[in-house]
Parts: sequence; C-alpha cells; structure tokens
Amino acid sequence: MTSNGKRSKHIWSKVEDAKLVEALLYLVETGWRSDNGTFRPGYLQHLERILHEKVPGCTLNQNTIECKVRSLKKQYNIVSEMLSQSGFDWNEEFKCVQVEREIFDLWVLSHPNAKRMWNKPFPHYDDFSTVFGKDRVVGKSSEDPYVMATNAFREFEDEIRLGSQDCQTPEVRQTESPLNQDEIDEEPAEQSTGRASVPAKSSRGSKRKRPSF
Repeated sequence: MTSNGKRSKHIWSKVEDAKLVEALLYLVETGWRSDNGTFRPGYLQHLERILHEKVPGCTLNQNTIECKVRSLKKQYNIVSEMLSQSGFDWNEEFKCVQVEREIFDLWVLSHPNAKRMWNKPFPHYDDFSTVFGKDRVVGKSSEDPYVMATNAFREFEDEIRLGSQDCQTPEVRQTESPLNQDEIDEEPAEQSTGRASVPAKSSRGSKRKRPSF
C-alpha cells in the first residue's frame, strides 16, 4: 500500500502468468466454464487457491486475479479481432500479430484499444482460445483490410471536418471563450489532412500453425 492509502499495482511475474494460464485451463477442463463462455461463481476462489499452491510465496488475492483475467481477456479479444482480418497474420516465433505498420496505424484509428498491441508478444494466445473463446478463423473477412483501414481513416477525417459526438468542437460563447471577437469571426484555415498513403499489398508472412489439442 502506498503512502496515500492506495494499493500499489501488482506486477505479475512470468511464473505467475504461466500458472494462472494453467489454472484457467484446468477450470475449463473440469467444467467451471459455462456454455456462454463465462466462469461459474466461485471460480476466483479456486484460482486463488491453485496459485497459492503452485507459486511459492504467492500473496495474490481474488481482486488482483480478477483484474488480471479481465485484462487478458480484453487483450485476447483485440488480438483475435485483428487476426480475423485477412491481412493480419500470427508470428509463431515472436508470438505476436504480424502486419505492416501503415495498416496497423490505420486500423488503430477505428480500434484505439489495439494501439498498444504493435509487436507486443502474447505468448498464451492458443491457450486463451480455449479459455475465452473459439479458435480464430483467418482469411474470412469479406473486406480487404487495406480498404477497411483506408475507409476508417477517411471517416476519421470526415469526423474532424464535420464534427461528431466525440470530436465536435463546442460552440463558442462570448462569456466563456478567451478569444476576442476578431478571432471568433475569422474563417478557419483549411486543415491539412496529412493522409497516409496505403502501400501496395505485400506478400503475407507465414501463418501460425495451430497446435493439435
């Protein structure tokens, strides 16, 4: 606990990560996961007990474990969604999503939660396919990712120009604005879009080979 009374964030070790994955797989195998993909009440207590047994000196509590499980599930969904697009591949050597940087940057415009997943290893993805969801299907997207990314970028530019619920510029009020009247009446200069060019589609990297269960 820190000096201001807040609990310090627990930094998970690789051993704790690995044992948590093993424990989650064990719960799935022993019927703790429901048909809708969620775990039955009481699963956190079992995870806590297993981790305390498997990890020497483990002090993890159920709240910390629950936060970690939610974070892992969120990352799994992000990775799974990217890999469902035909232009995204899995790098088996580095255990991360493989995609050209330009396409990733454009993808992030419409999927901001994925911005930290660039070249980020996610070593237990195969196990999480069992824990959190169905195996992914690569290459089933009906729209080319280059087209999707370009359209998303154009939509983002349109939102800036026209104003949307998230990007709308608030109405200037005389009593609240620090600008003088000349600045308010001045017609805004045309903004450069700085649109990134989409490179020619390159050959895809080697796909991940799904291990047999």
